[in-house]
Amino acid sequence: MKQSYMVMSVNVGQPKQVEKNNKRCLTGIDKRPVTQPVYLSKLHLAGDAQADLEHHGGADKAVCVYPYYLKGSGGENKRLNKEAGLV
Repeated sequence: MKQSYMVMSVNVGQPKQVEKNNKRCLTGIDKRPVTQPVYLSKLHLAGDAQADLEHHGGADKAVCVYPYYLKGSGGENKRLNKEAGLV
């Protein structure tokens, strides 16, 4: 049986300075959904950047995927979750 997945959102952003515990730090966590198709290269999504290039981005870490659990009690949601390996 062929398994398929659905992309729910593609998010990009630029690093920015934030204050945490009275300290300034650079973070790339603030990602926003794109509304148009976006180019994915071997290194990154167009319009996206990371603050910590040691642990994020690059050839082996260009995309981060989070599983999306469909909510609700409907049979279709349960089937999709099972097929996606989420339950």
